[in-house]
Amino acid sequence: MNSKLTRISIALSLLVFPISTQSAVAHHTREHSIVAHHEPGHKASFDVSITPDLTKVKATITDSAWPIISTEVPAGNVEFIVSNQGKRAHEMVILKIEEPMVGKASQNENQLPLNGTQLDLAGSGTKIAKIESSELTNGATHKLVTKLAPGRYLLVSNVSEDYEKGMKSLLIVK
Repeated sequence: MNSKLTRISIALSLLVFPISTQSAVAHHTREHSIVAHHEPGHKASFDVSITPDLTKVKATITDSAWPIISTEVPAGNVEFIVSNQGKRAHEMVILKIEEPMVGKASQNENQLPLNGTQLDLAGSGTKIAKIESSELTNGATHKLVTKLAPGRYLLVSNVSEDYEKGMKSLLIVK
C-alpha cells in the first residue's frame, strides 16, 4: 500500500512540476503561436516571445505559405528569426505602412500598389529593414534585429510572385 502511494505521489509530482515551471515563466514572457494553412500539406507558423529587453518574432515559411498574423508586439528592439522551409529562396521586407484613419479612405495592407505581380515597395510604405533572398535560401534561417516604433508594419516576401500568392503579414507595434 505504501509503495503504491509513493508511485502515485511521484507521478503527480512529475505532472505538477512542469505546470508550475511554465506558470512562473508566463509572468515574465508572453508567447503567441499561430499556424496558417494555405494549401494542403503546406503550413507556416509564427511565434512571438516578449521579454523586457527584446521581442523575438519567429516565422517559418514555405513556398506557398507565409504566416498569417495580425498580432501586437511592444515598440523597441525586435528580433526576427525567419526559417525558409520552402524549395526556393524568399525574402522578408519590413515596411511601415499608414495607420487607418476613421472616416477617411486609408491604406489597406491588401490593397497596396503593385508593379506587375510584385508589391510596389516605394509606393506602399517606408522600408525599415530587409532579409535578402540570398540570406533566406532553401533550408536557411536568418536573424534580423531592428528597432520598431509604434505603428503598422507589413512583413512581405516580394520575390517573383510571392506577394501576389499572399506571402505577407501585418504586425502591429504598440
